[in-house]
Amino acid sequence: MVFLALFIWIVGVSMHTPKPHDAPFGLVGDRAAVQPLEQQLEGAGSAFDVKVYPTAEAAREAVIDQDVLGAFVPGTDKAELMVATGIGQTPKMFYTGFFNEMAHQQGFELVTNDVAPVPQGDLLGLVAFFVFASLTVASVLCQVLFSFLARGVPFRVWFGAAVAFGLLAGTTVCLFADPVLGALDGHFLQITTLTCLYGFVIVASMAAFQALLGLPGIPLGALTLLPFGIGTSGGTVHPDFLPNFYRQISPYMASSAEVGGLRGIAYMDGSGVGRSFLVLGIWAVVALLLVGLGGMLKARRAGGAASADPSGRKNGRVAAPSAV
Repeated sequence: MVFLALFIWIVGVSMHTPKPHDAPFGLVGDRAAVQPLEQQLEGAGSAFDVKVYPTAEAAREAVIDQDVLGAFVPGTDKAELMVATGIGQTPKMFYTGFFNEMAHQQGFELVTNDVAPVPQGDLLGLVAFFVFASLTVASVLCQVLFSFLARGVPFRVWFGAAVAFGLLAGTTVCLFADPVLGALDGHFLQITTLTCLYGFVIVASMAAFQALLGLPGIPLGALTLLPFGIGTSGGTVHPDFLPNFYRQISPYMASSAEVGGLRGIAYMDGSGVGRSFLVLGIWAVVALLLVGLGGMLKARRAGGAASADPSGRKNGRVAAPSAV
């Protein structure tokens, strides 16, 4: 019950009343001409961090590259709002509401242009989130079960099993998301590579918690990877719209790297994908180092106990370091 309450609270706080915090936003036009509008936007609390672009095409490229979350092309009778549902629905909902209200007050027509739309198979843009969530749950459970069913196996055996699980689970969920559902259409190899790496990272991270903390590492690892992972992933609420703590740690979380990477590959012409692979790579290396450290400490403790009690030896040798 305590775990369930913490789970709901951690996730609930991250999704409660999302609003932008200095979110990068593009404004098109000559800087002198758009300065009054720039001041108006930056005066709207801390919602906008305005960047001025000379042309609509430059602003469009900035939106696709995720340098900004949207862009506004002002006009006397008609204005254009550029959004990208490929990065999630939250920015689009906020910006369309904000500028529709402005258009109503100032009497101009607003045309909304989705420069990076989601496909018909993923109209809500949530498939990347569900790929991440399902794989996270499966990976956490896999490592916990493996640690009980194969306790004390050597590091190389655990490593091989973790790699095999990552490949199998990652490929399976991507097969359903891309060829079957058509939600992450195209770039199957990139999507599968990222997702397989993420599956391995979660297994290795859970193993690191267990290797260092023992049984208490299971709930602590699960809380870190599941509710905090969901809350910081950007899957339901874009990272720039999260509360302060979640927003600060989101760029460094494996969950955000997975969701952002999937969306970048599938919808945003690959923008941000390099960072996703970098973050997951760092997680993998750190997790493996911690698993190895935990195994060495465990072997040292076992060696000390065996020295004190010769009956603790088996075949005249102390047990080799294990991963779980």
